[in-house]
Amino acid sequence: MAKYLLLFAALLCAGVAHADNSKANAPVVVDSDGFKEPLSKLKFNPGLDQREFERSTLSALAVYDPLEEWNRRVYHFNYRFDQWVFLPVVNGYRYVTPSFLRTGVSNFFNNLGDVPNLLNSLLQLKGQRSLETTGRLLLNTTIGIAGLWDPATAMGLPRQSEDFGQTLGFYGVP
Repeated sequence: MAKYLLLFAALLCAGVAHADNSKANAPVVVDSDGFKEPLSKLKFNPGLDQREFERSTLSALAVYDPLEEWNRRVYHFNYRFDQWVFLPVVNGYRYVTPSFLRTGVSNFFNNLGDVPNLLNSLLQLKGQRSLETTGRLLLNTTIGIAGLWDPATAMGLPRQSEDFGQTLGFYGVP
């Protein structure tokens, strides 16, 4: 019983972790209203010298943080948890689970992630994108059997990302 619980927990944890890594393999969709390479739009001041840079960096480090001690402890805990617990579970999951099953778990969570994408597209009044995301969600949920497969990408409906920050920006919230 304990083995099955451990395997189930590993599947859930690694499925969520692997779902984020799968975005690297997803096709890049050129977004007409967003940035794909924000550093290319960055304006660099060639007159900035090294001393001015160091002075601004030191002033940024001198910001008052009343929770600094607590933040450092939480960071240390998270770092050690990742190192000693989470990453060994993920590596064990990758070792035990075949790649087609990992892909299915990743596709399932990506399919769940299309729901907030759809809602944010609707809130931003993006009709075409909302229809494409709705079609993608319907195809992957029905033909793809609850999102375990991704037939929508093969049919020409790539995954598109919308988040609530973009929605707030659409309405002018700083």
